[in-house]
Amino acid sequence: MIGASILWYLVQFALRVLRLRMAVIGIALFSLGLTSHAVQGASFETWLDALRDEARSIGISEETVSEALQGLAPNQRVIELDRRQPEFTQTLDEYLASRVSIARVREGQAKQAQHRVLLDELEAKYGVPRRVMLAIWGMESGYGRQVGSFSVVRSLATLAWDERRSAFFRRELLAALRIADSGDVALGAFHGSWAGALGQPQLLPSVYVQHAQDVDGDGRRDIWTSVPDTLGSIAEVMRANGWKEGVPWGVAARVASDAESLPEPNGRGCGAWQSHQGPTSISEWSRHGVVAPSRGLGSSELATLLTLENRHYLVTSSFEALLGYNCSNAYALAVGLLADGIASANP
Repeated sequence: MIGASILWYLVQFALRVLRLRMAVIGIALFSLGLTSHAVQGASFETWLDALRDEARSIGISEETVSEALQGLAPNQRVIELDRRQPEFTQTLDEYLASRVSIARVREGQAKQAQHRVLLDELEAKYGVPRRVMLAIWGMESGYGRQVGSFSVVRSLATLAWDERRSAFFRRELLAALRIADSGDVALGAFHGSWAGALGQPQLLPSVYVQHAQDVDGDGRRDIWTSVPDTLGSIAEVMRANGWKEGVPWGVAARVASDAESLPEPNGRGCGAWQSHQGPTSISEWSRHGVVAPSRGLGSSELATLLTLENRHYLVTSSFEALLGYNCSNAYALAVGLLADGIASANP
């Protein structure tokens, strides 16, 4: 009986010691978190000072540097969104279902009718089909309704400071400061996506600097409110990416069960699905047992076999141009399918 009592007290003493140690560890971790946060904040300020110097060194005005970077702080929401982008977290079916809908196709057809004259002019100038311009417009901003409400400078500063892709976003941040300095957009209205993409076509700042167009001739490349500038900028980006006039992006294909001697996968492509084979001619694919409707693809046209979640597509150099707009196979496929729907009499 006495032995049992001693054992009970020993157990209680051990539990009290354990609880005390856990409390001490909790306080230490809490303090460490505060210290880490404080050091991180100090690091951001130090990083920001260096950025100011670099911006001045490339010719950004002191007024823009001061106004854009004064009181800036990282946006934790941007970091969270960067870690779970839909191109890499959704299945292909989920991704396509949320983006290639009958409603979006029909709205694209309505926009096509509304802007017929403008689209005629842009097709003639840039060599990019209207259905592709409209599909990218619809994918990127819902035909202009969703241009983003994040501060472009703050978002890009957050991503440039974050270690994951700091060099890439630092370049984009400096490009954004150039845009603000040019007067194309006021800093107070300089809003975009969480990743710093701009306006209705969601161009990265560096792409805007190189390719944005002033189609309506008002002296500003206004991709936030101007439909002509928006569609013209999309067309110019696609032309620069290598869209091949008269060549569709590709077609759905069926690989015969007895298909033999297919080329080995070469790992080309973007995003989570990277099973590419080729390129080779359409007629050669047919001999390999890969069957697809012609859909404007001549027998000598070179195509790549793209396999996404057990679906097969023969895609052309024009598909590669779509990847240049957004390096995701799922995105490029969605744009291609949406474009086909807009061009179809029976979507």
